[in-house]
Amino acid sequence: RLTTPKASGLLRIGLIDYFLPELLPDLLSKFRKQFPNIQLEIQTEVGIGLMPMFEKGELDLVVLGKDEHKGKSRVLLQEPLIWVTGRDTDLSPDKALPLILMPSPCNFRKVALEGLEKANRKWEILFTGTSTASIQAAVKVGMGVSVLPMGALKEGMKKAPAQLELPELPMFT
Repeated sequence: RLTTPKASGLLRIGLIDYFLPELLPDLLSKFRKQFPNIQLEIQTEVGIGLMPMFEKGELDLVVLGKDEHKGKSRVLLQEPLIWVTGRDTDLSPDKALPLILMPSPCNFRKVALEGLEKANRKWEILFTGTSTASIQAAVKVGMGVSVLPMGALKEGMKKAPAQLELPELPMFT
């Protein structure tokens, strides 16, 4: 529909909630200039909540992690998943790792727990959040360690130090 001249109508898009917020204003501006007659409705949420909406026909397009959908998809971006802590967080590799994660079935949670189990690393979940913003806030105040895509690393956060000896993480696609 967008390729037709002077396309018009409603386009309902679901975006994973951390989707590069610093890039979104520029992308929206470019879209508005190219398609001035298209009304946008954007739903942001953690990826696991977007697919049911797409499958019910409530969204026309979704942008989320590939692991959350096994059907037809197109890779728009790849970035590394990283272990993150607060800028001033000091953790010991000898103690149980305090974790900040989303609830199941979050793929980041799954990757973190599987990696720690495989590495025989002791851990405990100290905070469960339901949005990227809540995870980032808990990390910033030093509650523990989380797994996020590189693009979700914000001021007040840092990559976890190597001395924590955390397992390698895959790319986020």
